[in-house]
Amino acid sequence: MSKKDKKEEGKNLREKFNLRAKPGQVIPYSQADKPLRKRMKKAMAQVNEKPLDGETIESYSWRPVAKLGRSAARTKSLRDRYHNVRDNLFDALSKADMESLGKTAKETLITLAELQDEARRIDRQRRDAAREIGIHVGASEKMEEKYNGKFVRKPLAKFAKKQNAKTRQKLLNALAAGEEFNDRASLLKSQRMVATTLKHYMRGIRDELKADRNAAVILAELSEVAAESARNVEKVIDQSQQEWKKTLKAAGRGKAGPQA
Repeated sequence: MSKKDKKEEGKNLREKFNLRAKPGQVIPYSQADKPLRKRMKKAMAQVNEKPLDGETIESYSWRPVAKLGRSAARTKSLRDRYHNVRDNLFDALSKADMESLGKTAKETLITLAELQDEARRIDRQRRDAAREIGIHVGASEKMEEKYNGKFVRKPLAKFAKKQNAKTRQKLLNALAAGEEFNDRASLLKSQRMVATTLKHYMRGIRDELKADRNAAVILAELSEVAAESARNVEKVIDQSQQEWKKTLKAAGRGKAGPQA
């Protein structure tokens, strides 16, 4: 089977068994297809190696969570810059100075276009982070199963065989690690919700950017029309004054004041 055929078959299977995550949803490990399970196993690898290590558990999915945090910070910065640009445009509009308004509108168009490009990049970063967090959340189903099973089974068997302070402490450490991982999984689920909320917030900003850019285009065109009209009026006035002077000169009244 060719690579293309395999890809098509995978697509058909996902559609048949509804294995493609919808926005805001996560596919659990038990329902993941082979490519997705491969990514989940990679996400679980470090914790599988050191399941009782607190720092390892805490680092589970830290990269996409950090990426999501950067995306949120960039979104806030973008929003603040956008508000400043919009305020400057409104300020120019309130002064009713067409020349100043036209200049500000053109500058605003350039800046809004840059902000729109940045918004797309930020949203892509958020989407990538959300996807990776979703993979870790889906994989956590398998990890929680292990923490409730094999990670506890061995220290439990040793404690049952030889009940002393050492075996008891190892059993408590295993149980504590399971609880710590459950807390981490819950945190990741909340971060996935944050990513969804950020998605809708960014969509609102992008819609506002688009609307204000359209408004800036109209204002720039109006100011250009107004400026052209003003230039035409000045040209007509200048031509009228020249004609008036010529008429006075032709009538012998071109000199200013009576002759001595």
